[in-house]
This record gives sequence, structure tokens and C-alpha cells, in this order.
Amino acid sequence: RECTSLVEKSTKLSLTVDDLTAELSNTVTTKTLLEDQVRSLQQNLKDMTNNQRRLLKLWEDKKIQREQLTLPVITQRPLSHKAAQTDMSVSTFQKLPPNAFETKTTSKDND
Repeated sequence: RECTSLVEKSTKLSLTVDDLTAELSNTVTTKTLLEDQVRSLQQNLKDMTNNQRRLLKLWEDKKIQREQLTLPVITQRPLSHKAAQTDMSVSTFQKLPPNAFETKTTSKDND
């Protein structure tokens, strides 16, 4: 009778071990699949980030080109065209008297 009871318990334990082994196997398979998905998602994210950088660079380059097209062209004048102020171009009201920068010295003859 004890022997039969032990055989039944052994059979139940064996079934439990089989169930747990199958569950563990499924868990390992699921883990492997999830890791593959994570790697794939990481690669997709990396690719998308690189594409975003490229698009941003293209956008900035095109933006500069658009701005250059919309801005009026400013031509530089040659240096020979710069106006030089001459004595003739200054009006008589703007001219200083010849002694404007001379300092006045006061001499006291009575000392």
C-alpha cells in the first residue's frame, strides 16, 4: 500500500517536472524571441536616427540655399569707388580756423 502511494506521488512529481520543463522551455523560447525583437528595434532606431540626421542636414543646406535665393544680391564696390573727403567737399561752416588746435599761453609781464 505504501509502495502504491509512493508510485502515485512519483508519477505526479514526474508530471509536474515535465510541465515545469515545458514551461521553462517556452519561457526560454519567448525570451530569445523578445531579445531578437529588441535587437531589431534597436537597429531600426539607429537607422531612423541616422536618417533623421541626414534629413536635418539636407534641410539646413536647402534652407541656406533658399535664404540665399530670397535675399537681394549685395555687390561689393571696388575700393577705388570709395569716396574721399577733400578740402573742397567740406563747407566753409564746417572748417575749423587754422589756429583751432593751438594752445593759448598767457604771459604775465608784470610779475
